[in-house]
Amino acid sequence: MSDFEPVDLQRMPDYTRFEDASGLEYEVYGGESRLSVAFEIAANSTAVVKLAEGLIRSFIKFDGVYAANHCEVLASPEDDGSVSLIRYSFESASDPHEFGYTYYDVYVALRDPPSPRFHPTKFVVGFW
Repeated sequence: MSDFEPVDLQRMPDYTRFEDASGLEYEVYGGESRLSVAFEIAANSTAVVKLAEGLIRSFIKFDGVYAANHCEVLASPEDDGSVSLIRYSFESASDPHEFGYTYYDVYVALRDPPSPRFHPTKFVVGFW
């Protein structure tokens, strides 16, 4: 595992929850191999969150602030290689309530060199 130190680590069979130093909450489904993935993402959270937010911003052109609220590490990789998702909320600059019911999940895959390690694969728009 990485040198990452989780905050408020809570472990149960096939489920782990913790936070990173910034307060981003992580939920991990599966065993030790999934926890290793979570710790790698958390150790690089600033870069991963920025990369994932960049994917949203390339499609959604409203001015405002995105906030990463949650990272879920999936129990197994999806067919496209996604191993985790980061959930974002958005506050519009023109009306803070305009998108209050909307969330954005950005799925992230891990790649081997020479590709960049973290790669956003897709995003899903959801409604509360």
